[in-house]
Amino acid sequence: LKVVPDSNGDTSVSFGIIGTEESHVKTFRLANNNPVEVMIKKIAVSIKRTKVKLTSLKSLKSGAVRRTALSTQSMAIPGHHEATFSVELRSPLKEGHTDCNITVRTQLQTVQIPLTYQAVPGALRTSPQSLVLPPAFPGVVSSLKLRMRSTFKEELTVLSVKPEVDDPRIRFEMSPGQVVLRDERVTVGHVYFDPLLDGSAQQYVGVGAQGTTNRLVWLQNFLKNTFQPDEDIADYEVLRDKWASIQEAGRSLTSPNVTFLLNTDLVENYRLTFQASLAWPSISQDNALQLPLTHVGKEAVGELRIFNPSNTRLVVQLIMLHDYPEPQRILDVLSDRLDTDDIDLEGSRSSFSLLEAKAEPAIGPPFSFILVH
Repeated sequence: LKVVPDSNGDTSVSFGIIGTEESHVKTFRLANNNPVEVMIKKIAVSIKRTKVKLTSLKSLKSGAVRRTALSTQSMAIPGHHEATFSVELRSPLKEGHTDCNITVRTQLQTVQIPLTYQAVPGALRTSPQSLVLPPAFPGVVSSLKLRMRSTFKEELTVLSVKPEVDDPRIRFEMSPGQVVLRDERVTVGHVYFDPLLDGSAQQYVGVGAQGTTNRLVWLQNFLKNTFQPDEDIADYEVLRDKWASIQEAGRSLTSPNVTFLLNTDLVENYRLTFQASLAWPSISQDNALQLPLTHVGKEAVGELRIFNPSNTRLVVQLIMLHDYPEPQRILDVLSDRLDTDDIDLEGSRSSFSLLEAKAEPAIGPPFSFILVH
């Protein structure tokens, strides 16, 4: 086995300067360039409050990565594979410098990996404490302002904030000028989550999403008020199936996490983990429209407000269901999401109609319904 150097060419595990009584994580890699597997009998660290875990195995031939959670007491690294280990450290209560070793024993060799850190009084704190971005979807970019403070004796100058593993959907933008951390909250920058940057495969809403028909043709029919039930239903089902497959894939797609490493002139590789999430959008916050009680022959008016939840222009076509061709097919498609049993298409045809929308750009145009008995 050989220790794989990091991006700086270092083969040791250095936590740099860290605060007392803090938790930190670093990684190291071991490469098995032999054609046969190598059995690791034991991995040990010569200090307390430290754990080593195997996190992944990567094929040196194909590049395929397999996540794993095998015990580090006994494991095999296959031939022509690279193993990534995480080192979880809980720093001591007292300040001081620590030099020790991570010992990896196989049936043929013993590998020593230096581990160092210096604990000093102080800590970094984030605001908000939980770095959770608002839900997003293709067409809307969510963001979160990151503010931090430092309780270290010396002021810290932020040098960089870089992702531990690149995710094209999530980026961090530093605040302009020099960012200095002290014992008061300072804006470090903003993190942005843009689902559109993941490629068309994950676009489950919007004209850019790939349904069963040409989206430009669909948009042209839409703008002309030309109704195509077959195309509308087919597109909707494809996009809903795409959203369902994303949900079934688990939190790695619906709630991706990304860790950024913050480096200062004193503290290095401080981990900032942001959690994003995907959602199915809605243009109305009303589940139902309740019209006021009215007498026979009189009119009752109710307003349904719709809004644009995206960062792009939203074109809305609002029609009464009974005016849509083959409305029962639409009800059948939506039956898994809406209670359609009590909908009376024939009764609504003679009782309900739409008024012209009144534009309120700041809120979104409300539409008025008139009930006539």
